[in-house]
Amino acid sequence: MTGDPEWAGHVAHSGPEIEAPAIGRMRRPDLVVVAEQALDTPGFLGPADVALVAEVVSTSNPENDYREKTRDYPAMGIPLCLIVDPRDKTLAVLSDPGPAPGDDGPRYRARHDYAFGVAVPVGPWVVDSGEFPAYDGS
Repeated sequence: MTGDPEWAGHVAHSGPEIEAPAIGRMRRPDLVVVAEQALDTPGFLGPADVALVAEVVSTSNPENDYREKTRDYPAMGIPLCLIVDPRDKTLAVLSDPGPAPGDDGPRYRARHDYAFGVAVPVGPWVVDSGEFPAYDGS
């Protein structure tokens, strides 16, 4: 992942949980991009520390990544979400969290879809998906 020098103090990390007590939600993305100093604070990450979350869609429960997580992340105020789907060799970049029509709460209002093998702009970064593996049988 390459990007703007302004984001040089950010790191990609797998594992940390994000807690949003104000809305009663907690999530553990497959990957988060955070300011490096946020990892020095004990406990969970706050949503304000997170610049980007990434999810790799599972074969056993894809609706969790496409429905539940894409509902929770914008409600937490996380600005960017990258969904990598090895089942059909696609990526989706979700951005612009904000109000949705009706009472559905915040949603990502922009979505851009890509196929494996291209350079994908994700906010200030570019993700090279040229070496992303597909699931067996895809």
